[in-house]
Amino acid sequence: MTSPDESLVDDGDPVVDEPGSAASADDPSRGPGATQSAGPEDGAESPHTRNPDTKSADTESPGAEPTVEGLIVDLERVTSERDLLQRVAAEYANFRTSTEKRQADVIAQASARVVENILPVLDACDSAILQGADDVKPVQTALLDVLRREGLETIDEVEVAFDPHQHDAVVLEEGDGDEQLVIEVMRTGYRLNGKVLRAAMVKVRG
Repeated sequence: MTSPDESLVDDGDPVVDEPGSAASADDPSRGPGATQSAGPEDGAESPHTRNPDTKSADTESPGAEPTVEGLIVDLERVTSERDLLQRVAAEYANFRTSTEKRQADVIAQASARVVENILPVLDACDSAILQGADDVKPVQTALLDVLRREGLETIDEVEVAFDPHQHDAVVLEEGDGDEQLVIEVMRTGYRLNGKVLRAAMVKVRG
């Protein structure tokens, strides 16, 4: 007949207490269905504890060394830009010069028109003086002084070589020499800023 104590013991393998079974019983989270997360291994480097110098070295890539072909391309580009700037500067200089010349020509033409309109007054003064109207002489002198400051010059020299560019020969007298000389000014000529405004009417011998 079997005792009550012996009926509690299974006839099979003896029951062996496994390590941690008591802890599993005491802590339900460490039971068979619980998932145990593995922590970082000892000595492993955490991403948050990496050396910042290492990260900088990883992100910075050294620049590529210049090649001969690249330098040639850069040189051609710089040369092209330089040539373009030189052309623009030359065109601007030419434009400025031509503009200044046009302005000077416009001023000279306007001055010439004004003086040409005054020439008949000067001719009238000459005629009046030849007829003995000496009181006209101061007026003529004052007018000529103003015009001379604007570049007016008289062509009234005698005993000078005949110059068809500034002399208009209306009377020709035979002479001994081959050279033609102006012996009389019949109407005064004028130059304005070196340019003949009106040729002088002269008598020539030669």
